[in-house]
Amino acid sequence: MPDIAATRPVSGQPIETSWGDNVHDLIEGIQAGSLSMSFVNNSVVDAAITFPRPYVSAPIVFANVMTQTSSGYAIAYGATTTGCSLRIVQKDALATNASLNVAWLAIGTAVAA
Repeated sequence: MPDIAATRPVSGQPIETSWGDNVHDLIEGIQAGSLSMSFVNNSVVDAAITFPRPYVSAPIVFANVMTQTSSGYAIAYGATTTGCSLRIVQKDALATNASLNVAWLAIGTAVAA
C-alpha cells in the first residue's frame, strides 16, 4: 500500500499536516469489551452492548466466544453509532445449559472527545 504523504514521520518529529489525524482517529476508534452470557436448553440469547464512546458512523464489530467449549458461538449484529447486539447460539443440540464468555471488538472512527 502506498504512503499517503511523500515522506513518513520521523520519530520525535511533529507529524506533517498532510498525514492528518488518521493515526489518532484509528487508535481512538478501537473499542473492546466482554461479558458472560448463558443459554438454557438450546435457546438463542441476545445482549445489548453500549460502546464506551460513540462512533461517527456504525463501526465494524466482531464477536468471539472466549470460553473453551464447543457448545456455542457468538455473532455481533445491528451495529449503530452507539452500540450493537450480541447473540449466542447453541450449536451442539444437546439441550444443556452453558455460560459463555463473549468478547467483542468494534473498529471505526470515534467521535472526538
